[in-house]
Amino acid sequence: MTRDAEAGGLVTEPHRFFGGEPVGEQSMFARDFAVTRSVSTSSWLGLPFQGRGIGTELRAAVLHLAFAGLDAVEAASTAFADNAASRAGPAKLGYVPHGQQRRSADGVPRIDQWLALYAGVRDRGAVTRQRPPVGPTPGGTVL
Repeated sequence: MTRDAEAGGLVTEPHRFFGGEPVGEQSMFARDFAVTRSVSTSSWLGLPFQGRGIGTELRAAVLHLAFAGLDAVEAASTAFADNAASRAGPAKLGYVPHGQQRRSADGVPRIDQWLALYAGVRDRGAVTRQRPPVGPTPGGTVL
């Protein structure tokens, strides 16, 4: 975790690798955390590793740090509104819709779904800490 001194915030970007290949990243960042006690999260996961619970486990880890370790009161994230898989991972952890924003992505209109998770309701959506099944990915790599 690094401290963003100019913004008075914190940033953490744990990457996961297997066999030297990046599996994904889960970031958590905050501005003026001491005042707001609010964090934002973002992530990406390589296509061969999606749908196996890896992304959910990565997000659960940073949320545990935010809520249990840093005493955050909320976590915010964004998902593609037209992508059910993009919304499903955060929903497993208890995130709820919190508005939308229309933006341009490479000249194409895109709608982002804002998501929020609050400390008081976090446990309702908590996932078990069981590891996803281990086995070959579509590319033949074994985790």
